[in-house]
Amino acid sequence: MDYAFSLHVRLNEELGLGNHQEQNIVVYPNPNNSQQLFITGLEDAPAQIEFINLTGQKVMQVNFTDSSESIEISNLEAGFYVCRILCKNQVIVRNFIKL
Repeated sequence: MDYAFSLHVRLNEELGLGNHQEQNIVVYPNPNNSQQLFITGLEDAPAQIEFINLTGQKVMQVNFTDSSESIEISNLEAGFYVCRILCKNQVIVRNFIKL
């Protein structure tokens, strides 16, 4: 017996995922083998940035006050991190690899 399914998807920007600012936030260089990390597109600074490793531990937290400043990451071990950006009652998540 064969079955056919049809799925119709309708996107709605009111869900919060269509936020223009959230789409413009970039963490670079990524992957990163340097001592500094930059975040652009965060016009609503100040923000709090948390670095979470793959085991779910928050390994670093930074108060980010100016979008032109860099974040010192020399103390982070090589690995995959989740950057959790908390800004104006919004949580934005970006992935980051430290080489």
